[in-house]
Amino acid sequence: MNVSEVRAGAPGGMSSESAWEAGYQQGFRDGHVASEATDLTQLAGVEKLLQQVLAEKSELGARLQALGEQLAVHDQAVSADFKKGIDDLQRRAACAELESEALKRDLAALDDKLTQRSKQYVEQCWQFNRSRVFMDATRKVLEALLQEGATESRRIRELFAQKYAEQVQRAQLKGLVKVAPETSPEFAEAMPSTRKFIMDMLGALPSR
Repeated sequence: MNVSEVRAGAPGGMSSESAWEAGYQQGFRDGHVASEATDLTQLAGVEKLLQQVLAEKSELGARLQALGEQLAVHDQAVSADFKKGIDDLQRRAACAELESEALKRDLAALDDKLTQRSKQYVEQCWQFNRSRVFMDATRKVLEALLQEGATESRRIRELFAQKYAEQVQRAQLKGLVKVAPETSPEFAEAMPSTRKFIMDMLGALPSR
């Protein structure tokens, strides 16, 4: 097929290439027009929604204005008794604030006192431990002396029983102890070896 035949087959004597290009452009324009129509429809919907929002906003503004006017009227109509009540509440709040500050100061003082007592208790525990070292050493010395001979052992037991009874009586008079240490369950639990030694020295347990 020659060129003249191609042109003869196209409308208006156009070539097939020109006809395809013209059809493509026409389709593009048609699609653009359809898309523009869709956009216009969506835009119209958005504008309608915007108008509704603006109308609601205007209505809310009017309601707020009316409410503000009502509140202003109500504020002006507040009675003297109500104002007096407010003043009374403010005074009570001020008093409560003062009481709260006083309680805070008392609490701080109690906290400081508790801290000091805790420190004293810790120091007493350490002092007790140091005293226990001395007591254990003394007990070991006495136990060693008791093993050296019957005469010395009997004399040491008698002397211990005498001095021990004197110290218990003195401690009870000062209010340091209520009962003799060897009769106290707490002492027996805390210092079982020392209690056993005391009982042995007093003759309550057989000599080893």
